Amino acid sequence: MRRTIICGAAALVSLASALPAWAQFDGIYNGQVQCGPSGGQRVPVGTVRITVAGTGFTYEVQVTGGGVERGTGDVTPPSISGGGSGSGGGWRYDSSYSGQIAPGTILMSGEQTGTFTGGASGGRQCSMSARRG
Repeated sequence: MRRTIICGAAALVSLASALPAWAQFDGIYNGQVQCGPSGGQRVPVGTVRITVAGTGFTYEVQVTGGGVERGTGDVTPPSISGGGSGSGGGWRYDSSYSGQIAPGTILMSGEQTGTFTGGASGGRQCSMSARRG
C-alpha cells in the first residue's frame, strides 16, 4: 500500500511538471473596464469577465446602463491581446486591447471605436484590470 501511494505521488508530480507553462494562467478573471475621451479622466463603464483557457481567452463586458461587449484573444505569457465589439441602447463600437497577464492578474489597455451614447462617434482609450477568482 505504501509503495502504491509513493508511486502515485511521483506520477502526479511528473504530470504536473509536464503541464505547459501557460496552464498556470487558466481560469476566470473578474474586474472593471474604464474608458475616457482622449486626454480626459477615465470613468468606469462596466464589469468584465475573462475566461483564459490555454493560449486563448474570451471576455464579456456588462456595460453600465445596458448593453454587452464580447470578444476573444490570444495568450502568449506574459502578453495578452484581443478585441471584440459592443452594442446596446443606440451605441455600437469595435474594440482592441493588449497588455500583460501574470498568475492571477490581467491588465490591458486599448481603444473602442464607434458610436457612443448621445451619438458621439470616434475613439476612446480604455483599460481593463481583472483578478482570477
